[in-house]
Amino acid sequence: MDGIEAIVTTGGLNKYTKAAWLFALLLVVPIVLMRAVNVPYAFLIVIDVILSIFSFVCLWLLPYFYVNAYLAVRKWNRTRIPK
Repeated sequence: MDGIEAIVTTGGLNKYTKAAWLFALLLVVPIVLMRAVNVPYAFLIVIDVILSIFSFVCLWLLPYFYVNAYLAVRKWNRTRIPK
């Protein structure tokens, strides 16, 4: 990580915020639309289970990536020469 700077900008933050909201809507909207057009209940259950498993995996990946980022930054900080 030598020479790499992390810059958080308002534009970048807004972009990722919009992406997170879009992802959340994409998980819910298909189920609502299928219920509105009277899709068979068994099919709705299958789709709901698939989306639930996908959401569960995503929620468990968040701590994994945060821990990896924390460990990388900690390792980088330990290798720097103290001033």
